[in-house]
Amino acid sequence: MKSASPFSSAVRGFSIALLTLLVLSAAVPVGAYCMEYVGSSLFDTTADGCDAEPSIDRTFYPGIFHWNGSQYLMHSTGNDLAIWRVDNAANPTPVASSHWGASVGNEGDSDHDLLDWSACDDCRYGLATFNLAAVSWDFGTGTNPAFPSRIINRDYLRLGATMTFSHQGSQYLVARNIQGACGSGAGLFLFNGLDLDSIPLLQCLEGATGGEVFSKNGLYLQDSSYNGGTAYLWLEVGSSTQIFQVSGSGTSLRLTHVNSPPAMTVSAGGGFDVDLDQGVAVSVSIPYSGSGGQLKTWSVTDLANPQHVGTLAVEANTLSLAYPVVWMARAPDQAENHSSHTADITNLSAPQFLDDNFWSGTNSWNQLPCLGAEAGGVFTDDGSNLFVSRWEKLQQFDFSGCGGPQLPIARATLGRWNGFSCGALLGALYPGDEICVESDSAGDILSTEIWITDASGA
Repeated sequence: MKSASPFSSAVRGFSIALLTLLVLSAAVPVGAYCMEYVGSSLFDTTADGCDAEPSIDRTFYPGIFHWNGSQYLMHSTGNDLAIWRVDNAANPTPVASSHWGASVGNEGDSDHDLLDWSACDDCRYGLATFNLAAVSWDFGTGTNPAFPSRIINRDYLRLGATMTFSHQGSQYLVARNIQGACGSGAGLFLFNGLDLDSIPLLQCLEGATGGEVFSKNGLYLQDSSYNGGTAYLWLEVGSSTQIFQVSGSGTSLRLTHVNSPPAMTVSAGGGFDVDLDQGVAVSVSIPYSGSGGQLKTWSVTDLANPQHVGTLAVEANTLSLAYPVVWMARAPDQAENHSSHTADITNLSAPQFLDDNFWSGTNSWNQLPCLGAEAGGVFTDDGSNLFVSRWEKLQQFDFSGCGGPQLPIARATLGRWNGFSCGALLGALYPGDEICVESDSAGDILSTEIWITDASGA
């Protein structure tokens, strides 16, 4: 964790030159972190300046999906979507971009209005929600996904987060406020076309007590090793996670509420991710109070009943899992505020930070020239690469060297205290000036101490 302690050089009476020498001798050598910043070659709009304008693309909500046996990365550019093939993550290939933004338009002085998008593996259709419309699109039938056709549904404003999934050869959509059929709650639809007014409503979702379900995002989980191959949906519903069993197929498919794990809260912001190969899940949440966030680890042997195992205090509301590593961040905080974190969950009962100072604002890759706001991240399937949206840049990080806890290495730097934060140490120092010490150590640092030596060596 980053720590900064202001103190007065006049009161302490120490030697600035001596302390600086001691700090520099503790610098971290190259390669001290298990992860590495690759760059932002896929998407970088810093050359367009730092103004927020509809005409200047920015990056939000990266995600991974699969098509014809290949792996694809898709992200929002503010008012449109862009796709790369990332089978070889070291050399991503651009595939397709949508061009809806100008047709949808922006609400008032809003600049980037694409609020959410939903797609699924080898699914024909996708849905993007905007302030002024919902856009349903067709990926086509080609070797790579594309955007050959779409419908701008003007009747559906601000639908919020939706979820689409495929089950036994058909595609389905879970969404609120479509066709006005389920009040304010979510409905289950057969997603068999682009016209949202015409897709068949299969049921209105009901919670444990029969009330409406205010669903957001979710995951479709099915594996022959779990529950006899029965499929489940894990849905974010309000501040909780609710689990639904999937039964039937086609127009007879139904979702039945089976569980709401009490500790898997998402509160004012959060989410979850699952690795069925390892039988683990992770969740993050930030309370409405704005502090006291947690990463929780879960053992999954029964998809209907995950068991809470461990907890790590961290302020985060978005995450991605590539076992045993979890990346998480507090969105939309700025990267320079150490808003990203990484953890190792090899020991589910005792998750711990992994090279967390890699995400310190003192590192150049976290010092973005414009807003640099966190807007989601996702690992590739093999966990070797992480893509993080930070407004003006879609940054890529190599995690191929991360397999667990790393050897801690101590490092600290001096700065000038400005009354609010630890700034750069520029110019001469005089008695009465306040300086600060920041820990930028690598590895899992449990505690720190500061020794101060005065000019006499005492």
